[in-house]
Amino acid sequence: MNFSKMNKLLTFKTGKITCKGSVIFYNNEPISTHKVSMIYISGDTSITNSAICFISLIGITIIFKHNHYPITHLNPGLNNSKYHIAQLKNVKKIKQQKKIIIKLRSSISKQMGLPMLSDFIKDDFSLLDEARYMKYLYVKICKKFNISWKGKKTTGSETNMHFWWYLLYALIETACMRIGVNPHIGIIHKCKKGLVYDVSDIIKPIFLQDSIISEKGDVKAFWDIYKKYKVNMLIIKIIGSIVTLDHSYQVDLSKHLECSLPRSHPYHE
Repeated sequence: MNFSKMNKLLTFKTGKITCKGSVIFYNNEPISTHKVSMIYISGDTSITNSAICFISLIGITIIFKHNHYPITHLNPGLNNSKYHIAQLKNVKKIKQQKKIIIKLRSSISKQMGLPMLSDFIKDDFSLLDEARYMKYLYVKICKKFNISWKGKKTTGSETNMHFWWYLLYALIETACMRIGVNPHIGIIHKCKKGLVYDVSDIIKPIFLQDSIISEKGDVKAFWDIYKKYKVNMLIIKIIGSIVTLDHSYQVDLSKHLECSLPRSHPYHE
């Protein structure tokens, strides 16, 4: 399966999802999962365990909306799979990986019209530096739209940002496991799913402004941006650049833009 071409979203609010053999059914009608990257389930939709297992095993991320926040389901079989790309642990190579992260983050921020990470730090940085930089971006964008930034108490925007970040984390974690990279070995984030957070911080500037001004919980707005910039391909290239120490990779968002992005979404309700 070519994961880089999986860019469709299916959403369900009611009904029942089942699986028979290798076919997924919605209310007893077969549905296509061709090029589907994420299935978003909310409301009163029910799904069988066999459908969950099959959907996960073919590399599709399943998101369940619960109390305004998404919950990710990843099949245990994927979590226990062997990782085929050796990830680097020695200090010298970690410093090189940090340089790549700074370069990629700065490049994307600059192309999105935001201050670059490289203007704040140099070759090395910590999670504290990361937090200060992201807060600076949040405050700057909120000021642009006359929103008073109050951290987690910011009306609407903070909740929506975290909602979108959960979606992004799930998609990155699925990408890691499908291409054989351990999502738990991070460079900046030394924690479970560390690499997921490292990669997401590189990509977040693409979503940042819209995450603040969009309606809370708007998964369709998130998916518009995801498709517009072909983030599925961007995720894979960024992971590869970090893991293989590829300093030559340059992010050019203009090449990721689709020539004619349809206003409608490829989702199923």
